Amino acid sequence: MNYSARGFTVIEMLVSISIIGIISAVVLYNYPQFNQEIHMNRAAREVAFAVRTAQAQAVQVQEINPALGAPDNYGIQFTKNSNTFTLFTDGLGGVCEDKRYNASGCTESDHGVTYRLERGVTIEDVTIPDVSGNDISRNELNVLYYRPDPISKVTDGVGGCWAFSDPPPCVSSNGPFKVFIKSADDSVKREIHIWLTGQISIRRGA
Repeated sequence: MNYSARGFTVIEMLVSISIIGIISAVVLYNYPQFNQEIHMNRAAREVAFAVRTAQAQAVQVQEINPALGAPDNYGIQFTKNSNTFTLFTDGLGGVCEDKRYNASGCTESDHGVTYRLERGVTIEDVTIPDVSGNDISRNELNVLYYRPDPISKVTDGVGGCWAFSDPPPCVSSNGPFKVFIKSADDSVKREIHIWLTGQISIRRGA
């Protein structure tokens, strides 16, 4: 019995190569954008995890130095136009009593851990909501968690703008307090939304 094997014609091979070339070109063209998306997702999760860490530290049972006593609270500070943010202890021995991370009051080596965003990712802005829910830009945002609940408070580090303590137009809601981060080329952005009730969410930026 004779079998005839039909191979590819030249036209079929050219069509197949063309299709593969088009697909490869599309993938390679979008690769930098895809890469940026991955880096931004990782950076946004890192920010959210740091906030959760401060929240968890405030209720966690830990060994303490009897001479200093237990910390009043744990906080996280974000600064506009920066690629770093700091997890700190507020009230440990009275060194950070302005309710914010202050390098002159509490040094990183003793009372804080500074995180660095990689690959050109920066904090584009930090905002607090006004009485109408509009975002008010600030240069600094401190989110603090107090034992034992933990109760949450926020200060902008300038006028001692405290949530649920100051009259309008300071803050009159649970949030969200927002941290905006962007990629090195501004093409990809993320928003980390923080509520005083404990929720944290990550959203795509405009």
